[in-house]
Amino acid sequence: MNPDKHGHRPIETLRISDRDKQKLVNTVNESSGKQVDRERRALRVQYTEAKAVLTLHVESGGSTRLAVVPRNLSRRGLAFVHGRFIYTGTRCEVMLKTLADEWVAIQGVVRNCRHISGIVHEIAVVFDEAIDLSDFVRLSSEEEMIHLQELAADLPESAAEAVKQVAGSVLVVDDFPTDRKLFGLWLSRAGFEAKPASDAKEARRHIDEDNYDLAVIDLRLGGEDGLALIRTLRACGFSAPIIAVSASDAPDLEADATSAGASMFLGKPFTADQLLDATETLLGVDLSNEANQQPIYSTISDDEEMKPLLTEFVRGLGGYIHKLKTANAHNDLETLEGILHVLKGAGSGYGYDAITEQAGATIKSLRSEDDGLEKAKQQVNALIRVLNRVKL
Repeated sequence: MNPDKHGHRPIETLRISDRDKQKLVNTVNESSGKQVDRERRALRVQYTEAKAVLTLHVESGGSTRLAVVPRNLSRRGLAFVHGRFIYTGTRCEVMLKTLADEWVAIQGVVRNCRHISGIVHEIAVVFDEAIDLSDFVRLSSEEEMIHLQELAADLPESAAEAVKQVAGSVLVVDDFPTDRKLFGLWLSRAGFEAKPASDAKEARRHIDEDNYDLAVIDLRLGGEDGLALIRTLRACGFSAPIIAVSASDAPDLEADATSAGASMFLGKPFTADQLLDATETLLGVDLSNEANQQPIYSTISDDEEMKPLLTEFVRGLGGYIHKLKTANAHNDLETLEGILHVLKGAGSGYGYDAITEQAGATIKSLRSEDDGLEKAKQQVNALIRVLNRVKL
């Protein structure tokens, strides 16, 4: 999306050079710094290297597009310098450029207009919905930590609880409703989130929308062919392990499933132990080992001065898990590596050596030419399981 897509350049209200604009922003920063509430915890980062376009919407239905000079950016708003007064409460659209060099339109409202001097005003816009700062600014390790803590705090309670408890996700594709529920129950008891799908179309939609650590696919889906679904998924780049299941006793079925791309075959009926054994083998986890479910406590939890910092760190882990899951789903290796470095450096410092060790192993896997993407993604999921176990 281009801010000049209609061929109309936005109005420049500050007709000065870019260098002078930067000087002006620095002056405003200095004057505003004295007025900042030190207890305000929201992360605000400098956003002075990029341009922004503000479109003001008036009640008559018209609009005015203005080129503005950004000052700082937070998840919930933008502060900028401008050469006109703007009424508070005015609806607007802000166009910002991402790190991927794409323009994004964000809806909001003018919340504050402060006169600086002459025609210069500082304007604050509050966004209707919070943004992901890391899409727009390269955050330092400290800023990334605060950003992810804010992200965790904004998650709905139900979502935050799910993030804490789910160790992995499995897509269960079966046209028989009772089997879908039964396999889902077995998997959920082992710490996985089971997503049901009754046919190939629904299965493909789920995989397009989310990331899965494993798929369990019945080879007879009503009038559809489960083997064809497995071939389609593999052709579309689905790299997670697939367990093919079937009640058929056809002699070549297991070989056909393997040829189509299945990682393992289970003949129906099978037990919960057999399904979990297959899951352990394919994902490289030990679901029977109670140590994998035990809480991880900080080795410095007795340090009274550290307790507030430990609390802040642990509360922020939900944000890290959310970001890791999202980046893993989209094969966003750059974002993954950035978060992994933060966790590797921070874990032992807060007394959680397991975080540092697993984050380090995951970084090594990402960089390894031998491991491949699938192995690296499994390492990310292993780190998520470690983070789920961290307690105060």
